[in-house]
Amino acid sequence: MNRLTTRQLRLKDSTRKVQESLGGTIEAGKITGKSKTQHGRFQSPHDPDFANICDVLEMEAVAPRDAQWPPVTRLLCQMAGGVFLPLPDTETCETGLALELCTLAKEFGDLAGAVHDGMADGTFQPDEAYRALREGQELQAKLAAFNRMLEGMVEAGHGPTVRGIREVGTGTH
Repeated sequence: MNRLTTRQLRLKDSTRKVQESLGGTIEAGKITGKSKTQHGRFQSPHDPDFANICDVLEMEAVAPRDAQWPPVTRLLCQMAGGVFLPLPDTETCETGLALELCTLAKEFGDLAGAVHDGMADGTFQPDEAYRALREGQELQAKLAAFNRMLEGMVEAGHGPTVRGIREVGTGTH
């Protein structure tokens, strides 16, 4: 019998977590159309079978959302050297756009502050790097929200109106 690698065991564990969040292998099977036995194999550390990506997407789409949602997709992103950033639903009004831009500027300032504080004594310690990493991830999430808001405006066929701001070079308001 082939032994699974650490990476494969982590993937099995993430699959188990999403199945448990749905109520177990029977409930997961109702979502994917696979049997309880097959779902048991997907999470078993002694079985070489893995859930296919379509089954994972179906399960994660209906799984309860928490801080680790979606567990399998998040792990796959990490294994590929990236991070999972869920795109939040955002409003597309002008006030929302301005607020998101201000929030984005604040997050960038938080990242710059974390790096500055970490470098103040001439060394960048692991805990300081971790703080900067968290701030960078928050900045990425806010940038994704800002981009989603702009995409929503484009899809809706409108953009924000700019009132009271002088257009550069025209001398008009």
